[in-house]
Order: sequence, then C-alpha cells, then structure tokens
Amino acid sequence: MNGDAKKAVLRMIPYGIYVLTADDRKGNIAAATVNWVTQSAFGPRLVEAPGSIKC
Repeated sequence: MNGDAKKAVLRMIPYGIYVLTADDRKGNIAAATVNWVTQSAFGPRLVEAPGSIKC
C-alpha cells in the first residue's frame, strides 16, 4: 500500500476521547473517559474497553 493510500485509510478511523457509561438498572450508574472501545458482541450489544479499578 502506498503512503497516500495508507494515510487516507487511517484518516477514516474515528478517534478521540469517549464517555463510556453503564447502568445496572438498580440505580447504580458509572461513567469513565476512554480513548479505545470495540464491539465485542452483537446480541446483546456489548462493547469492551481497557481499564483499571482503583479502590
């Protein structure tokens, strides 16, 4: 792949900082800022993101 084609393809990939939220439907809501997510399942729709929990 030539350099111009590679640059064009890489510029199509969205990037940035995302706010990932979760709700357990029991009143507990969590949020985190992440810079990488990927879909890990289609049914139910799930996404995964790397992270660590500090208590």
